[in-house]
Amino acid sequence: MAKGVKILERKFCDIEKQLSAFIAFVDTFVEDDKEVLSFKLSQFDRLNAKYESVKEEIFTSLSDLEFNNFDGKITTCNEHIEKLEVRLKFLNLKYSKNNNETGSNAVSNVVKPCFRLPELSLPQFNGDIETWFIFKEQFKEIIENCGLNDKQKLQYLQSCLIGIAKHVQTVDDTYDSLFLALEQRFENKRLIINKHINALLMLKYEKFRGDSNVELRNLVDTCTKHLRALKLLKIEHNTFSELLLIQLVMQVLDTETKRLFEMTLESTDIPKWDDFLAFLNKRCLFLENLPSAGTKDKQNFKDSPRHKSFILHTDANVDKKFPLRVLADSGSQVSLLRSSTADFLNLRKLKTDMSVSGLGGSNVNIKSKIKRVISNGSGSYKRVVDFHVVPKITNMIPVNSFDISHIVFPSNVHLADPTFNTSNSIDALLSADIFFDILKDGKYKLDNGNLILQNTGFGYIISGNTSRFSSGSLHCGLITKDFETLNDTLKSFWEIEEIVPTKFVSDELKKCDEHFLKTMARDTNGRFCVEMPMKDNDIELGQSKSTAIRRLKLLERRFVREPHIKDKYVEFLQEYEDLDHMQRVKEEEPGLHYYIPHHAVIRPESKSTKLRVVFDASCKSSNGNSLNDILLKGGTIQPDLFDILLRFRKYVVAFSSDIKKMFRQIKVQEHQQDFLRIFWRRSPEEDIVSYRLKTVTYGTKPAPYLATRCLLQPMKGRTSAYLPLQLSKIAPTWMTFCQEQTTSLLLKRCSDN
Repeated sequence: MAKGVKILERKFCDIEKQLSAFIAFVDTFVEDDKEVLSFKLSQFDRLNAKYESVKEEIFTSLSDLEFNNFDGKITTCNEHIEKLEVRLKFLNLKYSKNNNETGSNAVSNVVKPCFRLPELSLPQFNGDIETWFIFKEQFKEIIENCGLNDKQKLQYLQSCLIGIAKHVQTVDDTYDSLFLALEQRFENKRLIINKHINALLMLKYEKFRGDSNVELRNLVDTCTKHLRALKLLKIEHNTFSELLLIQLVMQVLDTETKRLFEMTLESTDIPKWDDFLAFLNKRCLFLENLPSAGTKDKQNFKDSPRHKSFILHTDANVDKKFPLRVLADSGSQVSLLRSSTADFLNLRKLKTDMSVSGLGGSNVNIKSKIKRVISNGSGSYKRVVDFHVVPKITNMIPVNSFDISHIVFPSNVHLADPTFNTSNSIDALLSADIFFDILKDGKYKLDNGNLILQNTGFGYIISGNTSRFSSGSLHCGLITKDFETLNDTLKSFWEIEEIVPTKFVSDELKKCDEHFLKTMARDTNGRFCVEMPMKDNDIELGQSKSTAIRRLKLLERRFVREPHIKDKYVEFLQEYEDLDHMQRVKEEEPGLHYYIPHHAVIRPESKSTKLRVVFDASCKSSNGNSLNDILLKGGTIQPDLFDILLRFRKYVVAFSSDIKKMFRQIKVQEHQQDFLRIFWRRSPEEDIVSYRLKTVTYGTKPAPYLATRCLLQPMKGRTSAYLPLQLSKIAPTWMTFCQEQTTSLLLKRCSDN
């Protein structure tokens, strides 16, 4: 199978290269190229057929895990092909029309375009009132200056409408009447402005993770989208509004990003929104970079009872220097640099592979290093340093900010870090060889001898201890040597085969078990009704409709080529609905919801289910999160296979039984069913219908846990009459062990019923 995946990857790579060539042709199209348009169209049709063939191989021959590697590429290629098809046909229509007019010398009443139509794909409108003015401006700019007749403009307008906008009806079947109907329904200027302003004000309630380029990019795109929409509505922003907006976004950003932005400001002037936006975009690019691997080495740290922080300057490039907050460590054997700082400064990384050990023998693997020049502010001290890049050096130092107004500093003292009393992050750590190299004559004791000022090449650094500044948490810099002894190596051999007396239960499994017992119920028929366990970190889901619809249309194209698959697929989902495992819903129903894409997997060798419908709950929504991202997995709760095999020696009787539609025997509680929505229709001629799945769905992260937990729950409260029983589970099969033959016969009759 691995060889087949490699072949498919090569085929797909070749298709992507040809698509790139077509995109370049359309983007750079000039009128002289019109002679080859028909040839390019025929080439494009052949490429499209080849793409469909390769895509079919991917759908039919790959496992779910292998398919995930192609899923995003297929979505991107589908979008490129659709856009290319529209643009090529539009160009062909435009120039063939001009040729016909020239050949016949006929007088035409069609208005000639006053300028050349931009070679862009047409925008789409899904009925979102916030995007109406953007769509209106873009569509009119492209279409109404193109010299098309009313019928052609109507066709293009209809092709751009999706979602609820597609269902807008008019009395007259004309372009003007349809556009007027859209304006009457979606053009409410005051409401649209309020929506955009409220969306910007709501940014302060967003939760942002500082090391996530996806979340930061989403924040930037959100701001840009709303500001652009307001500009189209003739709402211009001035210096005051820019300042408010910057402060609003700064409230959302993490401490590290705020600090890096402050480092870019070279004066006390008010920053401009465009400069702030450029910084955020640059920060997104830096967060996408990851350190790489290289050769192996091993380093150790020694005891470091005290640390000192100061500001140094590093040459980020030839022309510019940046100040860094640094920790001086008299016991460290290597110098460290935080990865976010290296990314922000866009420093070139060299490959390495080493590990450092710290407090309690904890290890950190290092994959990259950087060679830079450090210097003090005046440039009187310079040195080349090899920094090893790590994700994090230490927590905030000091732990809490404190007041130093009572401390009297000598007049000749120039502090290396004037803000040493302010809690802040550390950019770098200097090793012992540099620490002793920067020391100079000059030392003072302050605060009754508790604080010590030591002169260095960077100015005076301060260290010490005083109860005045103590807090509940402390920073410890103890670093210990880490050697893997022969005893540890030998011990690992027998630990692999060791039978653990008590099975380890993870915190996540404990949480899922508590959630199950708290929320589990049974309906009047005795069927379990459960809730899907969710994470507590308030991860939000974005818009998922467009992806689900696109995947459905992709599936329908496959049905055209393979009608036998369509018949089985329709039969499968019809049974799903007949058994009341899913029900129709109105798409416009309010509330949170998530649409799950689905596709078919054919397994001819299977005796029971040759076609299986796979629900892809890991498909990302518009903000980069999927349903599985907000769900807890639970964990494995059935006995190990080794334990089950041993039970065959312990009990007299054992028998097994298959569980039909095991997951679907368990209902999901009604308030969570909108997270399990799908789109479906039996044929492309019908309208797309929204359904909600009502049972535990395979493809969701906690499905195996919930199914197994429900199977084991009845045994939790069994009476003493059934104490000899032992129940085990393997996939959708359950096994029961008992000591007496009469008990086994009774259970056999119960299971048959």
